[in-house]
Parts: sequence; structure tokens; C-alpha cells
Amino acid sequence: MPKLRVGIADTLEARTLAWGLLKGHHADLFETVSHPVALIGRLLEQGSVDVALASSIEAARLDGLEVLPDLCLAFPGQAASLLLVSRSPLEEVDRVVRTWGGPTASAALSIVLAERYGTRPEEVASEPSGLSPRGAIPRLADLAVGEAVLLGGGDALRTGTAGYRVLDLGAAWHELTGLPLVVGVWAVRQGVHLPELPFYFKSSLRYGLSSLGAIAREAAAELAVDSVALERYLRDAVSYFLRDQERRGLEDLFRRAARLGLVPERRLRLYEP
Repeated sequence: MPKLRVGIADTLEARTLAWGLLKGHHADLFETVSHPVALIGRLLEQGSVDVALASSIEAARLDGLEVLPDLCLAFPGQAASLLLVSRSPLEEVDRVVRTWGGPTASAALSIVLAERYGTRPEEVASEPSGLSPRGAIPRLADLAVGEAVLLGGGDALRTGTAGYRVLDLGAAWHELTGLPLVVGVWAVRQGVHLPELPFYFKSSLRYGLSSLGAIAREAAAELAVDSVALERYLRDAVSYFLRDQERRGLEDLFRRAARLGLVPERRLRLYEP
């Protein structure tokens, strides 16, 4: 049987879920590739990968995708790595610069701003810096009146925001909905059948959870941040399990995004081997 092609979003949080696969576990079954999160949906759409740790909004945007049960990337409350930063009051923001390519973060922000502040600001993308300490993080001092920047991942964790107005997207989502913000899922293309597929991906997560120290040290070296704080963030701020609350949060995200016209109306479809 040909190997299944697995796409992995190149984000800090994704490493925990994908750690076993990234370290070559079950290499006889899976071939892995890592790409910026904004490209993963395109690879799924083109059929270039069979399974992908993708931005969860892609499961609503794209036809024929199913979601592996039990696993996800979610923020039950404060995210710390998804921050909207501005000089202006948030209800006066009319332009958002997005440095991080996460479609779910973009959709969730649009929903929060529309439903909580009654605004629909223009959004423009900037080159994401990912995990590189040399990445082009926008200088907050350069923000104009009415402008905000959405920082994600490493950018958010290592950028000082004292003196600015800051909206933590995970906390804002929970205040709005009472549910976790599910930012990533294992998405499976239609026609992919492997009876024990969920087992292999759960095994990858188990290895990641047992290796949080190593993951944090590796990422901290790239980001030039404290590894202890990074390990605490990965352990305490991120949920990796698609339980009832996370599933309801994902379904609620789909509904609210559809109401804003960001995705088609679509129900969550769980993978059945």
C-alpha cells in the first residue's frame, strides 16, 4: 500500500500533536511534509496530501473533508499566542495586519470583532515570521491610528505589548461563546481508508505529551525565549483533545463563520474508517 501523505502545519503548537510522526514513527505508513499553516488547506484542496493537521476552518471551507475524532488543537481560555494589538480602542480599528497565516484565527477574529464590537475592519496579510527569531515582526510603534496587528505563534509569545490595547483571541472567544477556540484539526480527504488511522495519530500525540520538555527546548532555541515558560504554555494553555466542549466549540465556529459568509454552511463530519 502506498504511504499516506501527511501535511503538518509548521506551528509551535502543532509539534505536540505531530511529534511522533515528525520523529519518524510509523514511517512505513506515512510520509510527512511541513508547511506554513496558510498552505495546508491548499495542499488538501489540490489532493497533494491525504491527511493534514490543518487550520480547523478548512474543514468547513473545503468539500469532502472529515475530522479525526478525539484530537485537535484548541485554546480553552486565554491563548497568549493569538493577540490583537492596537493603539486605538478596538471598536475604532478599521484595518488589521495579520502576520500569522492561520485561517481559523482570522475567522475567529472577524467573528469576535463583528459580534462584540460591531466592526468589520479591512484585513491585510504580512509575511509570517513563523518560528524564526529573524522573522519580520511588525514594529508596534509603527501602528497607525485605527490600525491593529494580529500576532500569532512565536510572534505573539516574544513581542512586548506593554502600553498597547491587547485582545487575547482565546479569552475573547470564550467570553463570547463560552466554548474553546479550536484552531486545528487532523483533516482527512474523502476516500482515505485506514482502519487504525486514529490509533497512529493518538500515538503521535502521546509521544508529544511525554516530550514537552524537548519540544519546548527546541522551539525556545529558535525563538530565543525561556524554555520553561514555553513548556508551561504548551502544557497549560493548549488542549489537544476533541472532547465534547471542543466539539461544540468547533461546530459553533462553523455556524458563526457561515453567518458572516466566511465559509459555506457545513456540519462537522468525523472520520469513520
